[in-house]
Amino acid sequence: MGDDQLLQLTDDEMRLCRLQLDVTNELLQTATDTISVNKAKTNATIRGHVAHLLQEKSELERHLDMVSFINHKLSLKNIKHFLLKSITDQCSRGDNRKNNATIGCSH
Repeated sequence: MGDDQLLQLTDDEMRLCRLQLDVTNELLQTATDTISVNKAKTNATIRGHVAHLLQEKSELERHLDMVSFINHKLSLKNIKHFLLKSITDQCSRGDNRKNNATIGCSH
């Protein structure tokens, strides 16, 4: 189809081309709107997942702090128990009077 033939389009053919262009523009707009809506939904979903993961992280950190605190307390309790047992053993053996008096044995 040459340039001369292109210039010889009838009014009906021109209206048909404009109509096809309008339909194509509407389809492009619909596609753009759909992409925008899907993008917004996807972003909202991602934000929801991130918020949930941050909440889980916070809960896990609280549990970790609690476990660390309990371990620290248990460690102190074990040290105290070991020291008391050591002192009790020394006192019960009656090792030497000077040490017994220093650690408070009742001999």
